[in-house]
Amino acid sequence: EKVWHERANDAMNWQPSVAPIGATPGAFNSRSPRGADAQAGNLFVQPDKPRFEDSIRLSATVYNAGRMAINSPRVAFLVDVDGNGNFGSEEKIGEVISSVTLLPEDSLSVSFEISNHPSGRFRVAAIWEIPGDENATNDSSFATLSVGYGARSLVINEILYDSPDDVEWIELFNRGSQPVDVRGWKLADAGSVIVIPATITNFIVQPGEFFVLTNKAILPSVRHLVLPGFPSLNNDEDDLTLRDFS
Repeated sequence: EKVWHERANDAMNWQPSVAPIGATPGAFNSRSPRGADAQAGNLFVQPDKPRFEDSIRLSATVYNAGRMAINSPRVAFLVDVDGNGNFGSEEKIGEVISSVTLLPEDSLSVSFEISNHPSGRFRVAAIWEIPGDENATNDSSFATLSVGYGARSLVINEILYDSPDDVEWIELFNRGSQPVDVRGWKLADAGSVIVIPATITNFIVQPGEFFVLTNKAILPSVRHLVLPGFPSLNNDEDDLTLRDFS
């Protein structure tokens, strides 16, 4: 297909069709720019592993893939707070409106600062809101925001080792003021490091709540996780450390 019908017939102006049937007979070419089309680029989080109380910068890019200039491009930033995979209007944390006029085939980058964001792992989105945009499928970009926890938010509170039935466990306690997502946390002893899988369910430890990591199933009434590769605790001495995903 020809991309820009008003331009020369050089090779760069011809591209394979991306239409579902592989062609667009009697219709607008699938590769040709629409009138208004803001194409979202990458969304970056800086720093990539922020610590608790760090300032965070979200940087979003947009490319004018249409034929018309875009006046005062606007982008909304959202955080999937409830983790349901959707971004509702109530999850909007702010927006940036640029004063520039974005000409066709030009790009623009903008940034948004976040402070005092809660710890945990979140999906974030940058959604460009351009009046009359004819292609809504490319208006959004996404990234993962992983904010580390404060020191000693989750602590090792009790240890069982050398039991008669070979059950060993480590009890964790949330002594902080906010829920803790234990996915990706690392438990290490003197000889190994184990990562709590990101695929587990029921992974939030509420303030004041206990959570047990173990090598075998224990009492049903105890909230616990059988952790593959659970370290074999030495009976004389060992060094245990617990670190978050950051």
